[in-house]
Amino acid sequence: MPVDTIDYVESVKRKVFVHADAGVFQMYSTMKDIIAKLPASFIRCHNSFLVNSARIATVSSLELALGSGAKVPVSKRYAKEVRARLRELGV
Repeated sequence: MPVDTIDYVESVKRKVFVHADAGVFQMYSTMKDIIAKLPASFIRCHNSFLVNSARIATVSSLELALGSGAKVPVSKRYAKEVRARLRELGV
């Protein structure tokens, strides 16, 4: 699956769900392994979520809205890092 078609990645226990244009794909992995495989344009915005910065439509303090209409939460723990990375990437 092309990386640019991925909206976001969600981790639930030991399962990882990749939300992309072609649907939702499930696999067993850790978030750490997924982060290592994806390019730097993916931002960790929550302990359980990783978002493709190229797909972000709007940003608020509590969530990121994507062009697909999906909304991804931003945790307090990652909020500062998310803002810094978005500035860095020019989003």
